Amino acid sequence: MTKLFGTTIKETIDAFKPAHLGKTSNRSTKNDRIITYSRIAISIILLFAATFLFIKDNDSSKVGAAIFGTIMGYWLK
Repeated sequence: MTKLFGTTIKETIDAFKPAHLGKTSNRSTKNDRIITYSRIAISIILLFAATFLFIKDNDSSKVGAAIFGTIMGYWLK
């Protein structure tokens, strides 16, 4: 079954779950955690940039709103 929404959030949560004995599906590697930290850091940086653009003036507020929507869509995909 293909999931349409929530896979990024689920992958992020799964990256921080410890491996339990007998369950192979909950294993996370160091690379999974690095990818998760990168996702979070880039999202926070883009949110600050979008906030700055949204508050700055009317011309760039549309760009800020587009960045907000893109980040929201990325995390909800």
